[in-house]
Amino acid sequence: MDTLHRWFDHWLYGIQNGLTNEPRVDLQTGPTTWTTQSDWPARTLSVSHHPSADGSLGLRPARTGAQSFTDVKASEADLISDPTTVRPSRLAYVSQPLTGQARISGTPSMDIRLALDKPTSNLTALLVDYGTNERVDVLRNEPQNKLHDGVRLIDEESCHGEGTTADDACYKKAVNVTAKHPVHVIARGSLDAQNHASASDPQPLTPGQGYQIRWQTLPNDYVLKPGHRIGLVLAGTPAEYLYFETATGARVTVDLPASKVTIPVVGTALTSADLTTPTPGATPWRGPGTAPQPPRPTFLR
Repeated sequence: MDTLHRWFDHWLYGIQNGLTNEPRVDLQTGPTTWTTQSDWPARTLSVSHHPSADGSLGLRPARTGAQSFTDVKASEADLISDPTTVRPSRLAYVSQPLTGQARISGTPSMDIRLALDKPTSNLTALLVDYGTNERVDVLRNEPQNKLHDGVRLIDEESCHGEGTTADDACYKKAVNVTAKHPVHVIARGSLDAQNHASASDPQPLTPGQGYQIRWQTLPNDYVLKPGHRIGLVLAGTPAEYLYFETATGARVTVDLPASKVTIPVVGTALTSADLTTPTPGATPWRGPGTAPQPPRPTFLR
């Protein structure tokens, strides 16, 4: 609120309070931690991760392989849980555990070579953090408890200046609500395949023909902790976020060697040294059997 009112003081009243000389960004990096930086996103390096037929997500392209999923309406919880289990509604790929911390800042992008057996399909990419952590519970929306996207309004107010009948000059203060979960979706992005070349000019695909399709997820700034794994899930129609869409039932076949997700990483680019090496004979990692269920976004209701 202090920054907000200094902004009004500067731009509405012309007060030279130094606001425009300060860092442009206040960034929340955890439930109780904040940092400032000159701009956003941070300066990053683009790191490509490639899916392989064995379910791994690595820094080198697969040599061969193609895998398929069917565009059906499925809950996000089902799409991201049990990532090592084959499900017809999705393809899931998971990296080895990180040896150190990795920060994502910006907009991950998809570059997928695929073919359909119908003229179009919904395409969704989920970038996932597999690893237990205490996070702001952004999936919690409880209007009756004044809770939205992991933030709860409390009775205490912050008041500045005089009020009017239309605006009492007071703002409810807010606190974060946290929860410990074994998995978290970092970024989501969906595209109708027939809009791969233009958002306003649909171009149905020729069944059986290969297309290189690119789309972006929503941006985010997110820190992955050591021991966590980066996951990529490819699917059709998430029930919560594309609830207004009808799944096409198309079979989507992905050419693995020609497909990748590019992630903007702060600092030193991820290399194979940043991922642990599988231990021979170790019990295979399965991932979480359940995942939190996101509500339908309130801004779309």
